[in-house]
Amino acid sequence: MMRGMKSIQKWVLYRTDDSGEEICCLTLEGLARFTHLSIGSVRRMKEEGLIAPIEGEDLLFPQEAIRRIAKIERLRNQLQVDLGGIDIILDLMDRMEKMEREIDALRRERLLR
Repeated sequence: MMRGMKSIQKWVLYRTDDSGEEICCLTLEGLARFTHLSIGSVRRMKEEGLIAPIEGEDLLFPQEAIRRIAKIERLRNQLQVDLGGIDIILDLMDRMEKMEREIDALRRERLLR
């Protein structure tokens, strides 16, 4: 085993979701390391509701949390938005992404007619 590989294994875990699909998850420490943040910073984002652990686990996060934290950090560092503002912006972004997926599905459905 390569040096350093063992340490990554304690931060990355695989779980099976309700549909039987295997998903990659990160521990709190792993998420902090992959995003280059302190554990306290990641924990605060969780407490503020900006990131959410996987259902049924308190400190295990989906790998998508890495992208979400990147968005949070861009908003904080580049635009100087506070955590309350970030929560509102992320909620709006999530809604827009959901609507875009719905529109794409409707377009595909329309093309099949």
